[in-house]
Amino acid sequence: MVEVKIAHPFALPRRRLLQAGAGVGLATLGLPAARAQEAKPRRGGTLRVAVADQSNTDTFDPTLARSGSDYLRAKATYNALTWLDADSNAIPDLAESFESDEKAMRWSFKLRKGARFHDGSPVRPADVVYSIMRHKTGPSLASSIVTNISSVTADGPDRVLFTLASPEVGFPLVMSEVHMSIVKEGTTDFSKPIGTGPFRIETFQPGLRTAGLRNPEYWDPERPYVDGFEIIPLPDMQARVNALLSGDVHLAVNLRGAGIDQVRESSVAGLLTTPTSGFASVHMRVDMKPSDSLDLRLALAHLMDRKRFAEVVLRGQAVLANDVPILPTSPLFNTELPQRALDLDKAKFHIRKSGIGSTPIEIYVTDAANGGIDIGQLLQREAARAGLNVALKRVPADGYWVNISGMHPFTNNQVTPRPSDDMNIALFWKSNAPFNKCKFRAEGFDALADEARGSTDPARRKELYFRMQKLIHDATPQVIPAMQSYVDGMANTVQGITPVPVGYLGGFNGMQNAWLSA
Repeated sequence: MVEVKIAHPFALPRRRLLQAGAGVGLATLGLPAARAQEAKPRRGGTLRVAVADQSNTDTFDPTLARSGSDYLRAKATYNALTWLDADSNAIPDLAESFESDEKAMRWSFKLRKGARFHDGSPVRPADVVYSIMRHKTGPSLASSIVTNISSVTADGPDRVLFTLASPEVGFPLVMSEVHMSIVKEGTTDFSKPIGTGPFRIETFQPGLRTAGLRNPEYWDPERPYVDGFEIIPLPDMQARVNALLSGDVHLAVNLRGAGIDQVRESSVAGLLTTPTSGFASVHMRVDMKPSDSLDLRLALAHLMDRKRFAEVVLRGQAVLANDVPILPTSPLFNTELPQRALDLDKAKFHIRKSGIGSTPIEIYVTDAANGGIDIGQLLQREAARAGLNVALKRVPADGYWVNISGMHPFTNNQVTPRPSDDMNIALFWKSNAPFNKCKFRAEGFDALADEARGSTDPARRKELYFRMQKLIHDATPQVIPAMQSYVDGMANTVQGITPVPVGYLGGFNGMQNAWLSA
């Protein structure tokens, strides 16, 4: 085994990880400019958080975590083996160290000494084995994440050994994913969750309220700083903004449009901006008519006013994209591809070649995708100028991802960032990917993805990613106008939350790091 420390090229300073592993990209992370950081964290207070997406399906079962609020609750209650810091480094969490063999096929994690569950029982290798194997043996929304794991076994009293089916240099990043949270062996009832995390849950009313108190026996004696937290569902974005500006809550997640402007101009709160590799797009099924026409897909790509979408719709909280799923600030981003922009002449050329004529094409749009309706409206406006008949079918967010997304030739899509580009490729772009709703296929693509996941050679890895992006760009199965930032509102009294580019409020981990100034 090769011990993986912070300086190990497989994982852990971020620049090496981006080259040899699987980071999401170098970006400037935004904090409220006027916030004065106090020198020492202050203890006390109850942190109140307004979220957008609680429902009666809320859960503390990590295998079934679906929404951002599920993720936020899980991070408050459990630990995974690793976590991500602000630079997307994989840092030991419930594991105190990890190491791999030379081929990155066998990974050993040493459990943190003294870590205990909320009921006082110690964390054992059997708990880790049980938690990970649940994704393979039972219902799980993350089963596709563990497909490369061949086996998980106890290796003595304080170690767990993972044997992989193929090399994966970024495997510690996978173990930071919230679904990989560790629960007690044999747990099946999650109505009163018992974890190892910074808070003990006092109240859980699905769709209504979640409250927790500081875990006084948490293995990190410094955290959490607040006495407790309360998660309050406010699905209406303006209601979240109003609650923040009135002082009823300290944090308000997922701000959009005018809400961003209101908080930015406020004297009592500021914006927490986190650039990510997440995006909203238009899915185009390559196996359905009329979206099976490459010329029709290229026409839509050249009808997208990307600059207007990023600057006006997203209020500048975005980076222009080029119809590939890699953040443009990442060293893995293919800079050799021509940047697409609004071009009516090119669009008209491809419209004529497609033979679509005056036949309307229908695009399903929804608020479930951040800016999804706006993408549709921008396409519709420019399509009319180019002679393409685009009809928008607006559908509600409820049930959209199950009943509509990817079920028709043209639909809105939303991709949330993952800890690694390798994971995104495996989940959304390989031919057998569970969320490849475009049915994208390209000769040799899967082999490129598999090699990239196991490559420790930065130059070779970059070459592989450049080739994968060219295959995606040439096929154009999605119109991806911009990579979107998470934008949260944060009261001036809140300190300690640092953006982490996999989720809002510090990668969903902000509550254990937050503290309230006087």
